[in-house]
Amino acid sequence: MESLIAGFFQIFNVETILWIALGEVLGIILGALPGLTATMGVALMLPISYRLPDATGMALLLGVYCGAVSGASIPAILLGIPGNPNAIATVYDGQAMTKKGLAGKALGGAVIASFIGGIGSLTLLVLFSPLIARFTLLFGPAEKATLALVGLTIIASVSSENLAKGVLTGTLGLMLSLFGTDPFTNSLRIPFPELLAKTPLASGINLIPALIGLFGISQAIFDLERIKQGRIAPLLGVRMFPKVLSVPPAVLIPIILILSLIGSYAIQGRAILSATFDMGVALFLGVVGYFLKKQEYPIAPIVLGLILGGMLEENFRRAVKLAGGNYFVFFTKPIALAFIVFALFSILFPFLKKRKNP
Repeated sequence: MESLIAGFFQIFNVETILWIALGEVLGIILGALPGLTATMGVALMLPISYRLPDATGMALLLGVYCGAVSGASIPAILLGIPGNPNAIATVYDGQAMTKKGLAGKALGGAVIASFIGGIGSLTLLVLFSPLIARFTLLFGPAEKATLALVGLTIIASVSSENLAKGVLTGTLGLMLSLFGTDPFTNSLRIPFPELLAKTPLASGINLIPALIGLFGISQAIFDLERIKQGRIAPLLGVRMFPKVLSVPPAVLIPIILILSLIGSYAIQGRAILSATFDMGVALFLGVVGYFLKKQEYPIAPIVLGLILGGMLEENFRRAVKLAGGNYFVFFTKPIALAFIVFALFSILFPFLKKRKNP
């Protein structure tokens, strides 16, 4: 308790609060730019934090991180382009509200939700961190594999209007996650391995360029086509951030496209070959995403498959190997079994809901 009180005294002074505020503002700006994640924002601020007192420097980094996580919802709500992976879920409801002229309310709701989630999780961490640490020790490969399975079954809920299309795009995401090097045999899993073994493709497909392509570039191409057909007009908003929507689409969309390409290039820093490859991945998946959107295929399942595919494969294979080749090991562990039951419920729930409300 004394340590907690001492921590409050270190935080609640004018200098620290000002650095937190500065970090929040910078974080929001970074989070709103495609490809610039919260982690990257913290890395950029590290040199400054070294010159500050310990508590103040840590407060600056936390401000940047929280601001970037919250700021990612701004382009997700206004433009349908998540600033980083954690804002993917915000795209659907946020964009729907923006199209109804409720951009300001959507942004306000996102900020309030971020505040409640941040304070709530911090409180739980402070009060129950020893218990949480002990609980995480219960998670072995079998539990992690079934947890990834639960995440993949979210495809059923985000694709309830057309489950077949959702499963198809989710499978595409899983296939993309397998590109690169096998985690156990170290063999290459890429097309034409003799030719492409020394290219960045051997390391797999990075999430951020894929995200930028599937959401940012595909949306920009989609909107450019609508401009040519005269089917898109400026959307009007209120206050500061929604005023972005009053910019003529013919000006705004090329800016988004350029920022998306810069974001995908900047991830690798000075590694020019890898950066160029990431930009190519973003462009390629942008075109793929454009054609999928045109045929009304959901994009979120691709990202879910890409994020969770590696986790599912690696832990599934490790769990089976540790169990001596027994594939039923997942049904012998209580937590893993609970996750399997929850996954089945997630798949069946949309169908049960349709039967109840035809």
